[in-house]
Amino acid sequence: MSRVLVVEARRLVPLLFLLFLLVGLSIYGNFRHRTVVPVLEEASPDEITFQLIDRGKVEDRIQIRVLYCEDDFLRVGDEFALEFPAYPFQQAQEVGVFVLNGKIKETRLLSMKETCQVRVIIAKAGNSYDLVTLDKSALSEEGSWHWVFADKKGNVFAQFPGVEIMELPK
Repeated sequence: MSRVLVVEARRLVPLLFLLFLLVGLSIYGNFRHRTVVPVLEEASPDEITFQLIDRGKVEDRIQIRVLYCEDDFLRVGDEFALEFPAYPFQQAQEVGVFVLNGKIKETRLLSMKETCQVRVIIAKAGNSYDLVTLDKSALSEEGSWHWVFADKKGNVFAQFPGVEIMELPK
């Protein structure tokens, strides 16, 4: 007598499906997974080895300075390691504005109830700077005032109080 093995197809289909899924995932995992093997080069005798602790990207933040005298120009140049061209800055008639990582688009003088606002509109521009001068007489006519540096949408980058403009003896 011989025995006959009967296997129903409806019971084999789920097993074949699971087998197919397992093989497919194994193949996919082998293509996606790549082990990185560090290549160690032999250091030369005069080379000093180092260990990297951290590496990152610095955000291009807008930096703003208001310049009232010649010393302010020198300080900003030293602070950001910049060499400005020779400009005959006249602190009796001018106020300087320095913007790093931005471009000055326009300046406005807005009257408020008690003070005046010098609004400077800035557009972000990485790795660049603007250095401008403003006429001091427009500011001194208004009395007390303060600086507001913002973009076109009204987002404020910085605010500074205005320095009293003193008349220099003639």
